[in-house]
Amino acid sequence: NDEFASPEGDEFWVDDDDDDDDEGGEGEGEGEGGEGHYDLRDSFCRALWDHAEGLRRFEFDQRARVGAVTALVRMATHPEPVRNAAQAREVSRVGDRLAEVLQEVGYSATEKGKFATAAVAMLSVLVDRRGELVSMGDLIRDAGRRLERGRRFRSLETVKTQPGSCVAWAQMTPLIDSLDLVKRRQRTKFQGGFAFELTEKGKRDAPGLVRRRGAAKPDRGALRAWKNSCSDFFVAVDDREGGGDVHWLGNLCRRLRVEKVPHETRALDVGDYLFVRKVDGRYCGSVVERKTAVDLADSHRDGRWTRQYDNMKRMLRDSANAVSRIVYLVEGRPEDHVHTACGCGCFGVGACGNPTASELRASLASRRREPNVQVVEVKDERETARWLGDRLDAVAGEFAIAAQNTPTKRPAWHHQDDDDDDFHAEEDDQAEEQQAEQQQQQQQQQQRKKKKK
Repeated sequence: NDEFASPEGDEFWVDDDDDDDDEGGEGEGEGEGGEGHYDLRDSFCRALWDHAEGLRRFEFDQRARVGAVTALVRMATHPEPVRNAAQAREVSRVGDRLAEVLQEVGYSATEKGKFATAAVAMLSVLVDRRGELVSMGDLIRDAGRRLERGRRFRSLETVKTQPGSCVAWAQMTPLIDSLDLVKRRQRTKFQGGFAFELTEKGKRDAPGLVRRRGAAKPDRGALRAWKNSCSDFFVAVDDREGGGDVHWLGNLCRRLRVEKVPHETRALDVGDYLFVRKVDGRYCGSVVERKTAVDLADSHRDGRWTRQYDNMKRMLRDSANAVSRIVYLVEGRPEDHVHTACGCGCFGVGACGNPTASELRASLASRRREPNVQVVEVKDERETARWLGDRLDAVAGEFAIAAQNTPTKRPAWHHQDDDDDDFHAEEDDQAEEQQAEQQQQQQQQQQRKKKKK
């Protein structure tokens, strides 16, 4: 055969889970039933592969084809989920032109036990034969068996004589050059004249990458998230904040990550930020409404200022939550955004007809006098992220202190007579004696081991 393809039923990876697999299918990035957004990395890799296949038909598109293949490999090895085209643009080597190719790509499930890209398939072969040199011919054959249906390598002879004709083999170049995961050695006695092995970085990173990319079930989750296992709380960010992921939501979340603030995006009915306790998912502390100076003026004009305040007050009365404070986070100074281009002399903030800076200052002062309301002014997104991190720590501290001060329910035997108290005291003494004996035995064992050495 001129091509090494994946034969049906030849699977190297077995799923021990008895649950039914999600067959997926074409669709939007958001999972059904509100379960989250799909990870579209494999779907985007298929689209980039098809795009590169189309470009290789024309010699003058060689540079664009190499760029598409490099972007494909970068997408396949990207360490985090990519859940829409806006996030795909953040992957290295995926520019605006390739992002347009991915704009209309929907989710489709990866074939069970197979890989969507030749790059990860080749890495899986090298991982399985760790420490060994794998010939070019063996690598093409074994990796081809691990690809999805319809994806294939050209024959060894074709790859050697026309290396640019095989998009699957072209994915090896970024693994060697830019990613430094694979090392190529010239070996005349090996089939194809070359042998391949993992670099030290590849030995460290490739097993986890292959394991994650070979998962059978689709990954659904928050549009953007970064969690810290050491924290019992995280910040819930409204996924429409900053105009959504198409505009500035990504910048806001990246800033939170730089400041080491655990967060997750979700659709919030009230506010832009809420503090969530992991153990029960309960909202705690404060509901935060972020306003830039211009948005503050716009919200006064269109009525959102009053509607949002009423919604937040209702949240404070909701016993299902532990939210006790409303916080307005005002980014920027209204005085710096006075609109004068209209020439009418209204001096509105951000646009003609908006409230003036002095009117906004008066409105903020009035809101400050309301009970359980706080107005915080910050300069930019960086200070917003830092304030959210500090406030998250404060919320965690408040609940930790409350837990310490909460009286625990004493066991029933504490209400019995003194004889029972003496009985339990004797039990405590026996337990302490047993613990002391165990420690003494451990010390003796350690001394014996030292003598043997």
